Amino acid sequence: MKVKKSVYLVDKFVDYTGVERPVTMCASSLEPEEGTFLIGYNFKARGVEKILSLGIAVGHINDKNCWNEEIGKKIALGRSLKIDVNSPVLVTTQKGFISAELVDAFLKKEMEHFKKDPGTYITGYDKAKQRYQCQKKAEQS
Repeated sequence: MKVKKSVYLVDKFVDYTGVERPVTMCASSLEPEEGTFLIGYNFKARGVEKILSLGIAVGHINDKNCWNEEIGKKIALGRSLKIDVNSPVLVTTQKGFISAELVDAFLKKEMEHFKKDPGTYITGYDKAKQRYQCQKKAEQS
């Protein structure tokens, strides 16, 4: 894949413990090259012109005092370039369809979704949240 452009959105969210944590998203506009496959799908042979892929980096709860925004961007970029079945992706056969406005809207929408439901992006988040809530409930009893 050839990277045409990468755009970042840096923000914060409040996790289930009430701690504010940094999050960085990267949307990369990619141009498939000959022989680019995803799950047996040959993008170039199918007429795909552009792919918009999202990568996310989230500061660990222990990183609150040492989070580095530039490293977060590099992690998010790397994840946006590693397209798999779990990464949010838009694919188009139309040139010019993936515009700067579309990328900005995509990033904003995904950030809103992330803040509402981090568990869709962070492996193990929902189980950890459930354990935390059970522990807090037991402490109050």
